[in-house]
Amino acid sequence: MAQPYLADKIARRILEVERATYATPECRNVAIGHAIASLDRLFPIIADKRAVQRFVSRQRNNTRPPTRKKAERFLRKWPFATSGAQEGAAPLVKNSPQL
Repeated sequence: MAQPYLADKIARRILEVERATYATPECRNVAIGHAIASLDRLFPIIADKRAVQRFVSRQRNNTRPPTRKKAERFLRKWPFATSGAQEGAAPLVKNSPQL
């Protein structure tokens, strides 16, 4: 938070927790829970919010209940932003004639 220009670099490294090797699957799930908590603090200053939201969204099915709850809380706090357009909808073009 003290050096916001590093937020994206830090977030990318945190997202690697999902593919890292741990002693047990439970260790992995604990690390993912900590990652979600860290990303929650960084989220307002991260540029690639969609990557973070996709990562957290995948954790809604995590076998560890506390990690699953962290993911659900995160997604309630930071719902998917679609820039005012619905997913799959054609992008709006400025100054285009309306039919």
